[in-house]
Order: sequence, then C-alpha cells, then structure tokens
Amino acid sequence: MVQPNGEYLMHDGATGGYNAFIGLDTKAKRAVVVLANSANPIADIGVHLLTKGAPLTVPRPQPLHKEVRLADPTVFDRYVGTYSLTSNFSLTMTREGARFFSQATNQQKLEIFAESETGFFLKEVSAWLTFSVDAKGEATHVTLHQNGNDVRGVRLGPAPR
Repeated sequence: MVQPNGEYLMHDGATGGYNAFIGLDTKAKRAVVVLANSANPIADIGVHLLTKGAPLTVPRPQPLHKEVRLADPTVFDRYVGTYSLTSNFSLTMTREGARFFSQATNQQKLEIFAESETGFFLKEVSAWLTFSVDAKGEATHVTLHQNGNDVRGVRLGPAPR
C-alpha cells in the first residue's frame, strides 16, 4: 500500500531481517529507493533523501561488551536448554567444552561470550542475552536484546547434550 504524504508517495516495510523504502516526489518527478540487509528501520533515511532536510533518527547506542572468562565453564550448564521467545521462535543454548553457543530457530549456531555470570553477547551480530535464574541458580528465562527490542523467552527444558 502506498501512502500519500502531500506531494510524496511513500511505502516501507521489513521482513526476515531486511528493510525496504520507496519514495516518490510527484512534483519534482524524483524517486528514492533504500534497501538494507538489516532489521533496523530505514524509512527516515528515505524521507531525508527525498525531502532534503527531514531529520534522521539517531539510533539508540549499543552497549560495549567486555568479555570475561568464567572461572568454571560448567557454570553455563545451568543455562543449557531451549527457550521459547514466540510461538515459532526459540533459542537453544549448548556448551561444547569451554565454549557456549546459542542457536535461533532456522539459523546457524553462534558462539556467545560471557560478560558476567548471567550476561552473554554475540560477536557476529549486535545482540546480547540476559538469563534469569531461580533460587537454585537454574535458568528460568532468557531475554534477547537486539535492535532496540527486549524479548523474553521461557525455558522449555534442557537441550540434548
């Protein structure tokens, strides 16, 4: 659906981690197309290019992560399992020796790195995980922090080892 905005026609959308924007200046007979292989919104870039002077959104700063070495890599065993974030998207946590991994539904397994005993981050993508634990120290939930969103997932059970 193309939405009119005065002398401009614009449309944007996102799917599967990709974004698109098209804008048409019907008076000046100009067009702008912005494509991105990112889940970050890009409509402000398209509007800025089309209307000369429209403000750009200042992205929320991403935290800097500092890797720490856990004294005992078996600490991660309390987080091993599958966490349901939505009805069709989950994260599965595994440990291989002293290395920790997270695998999202239909995606490759990625190594995650500790920044605290309950906080981990990825180096391949701008995302990090925070685990919630019960009184016994066992994980009950994980929160995925990515693209300005915080999505909490409940632990379904341990993953196969």
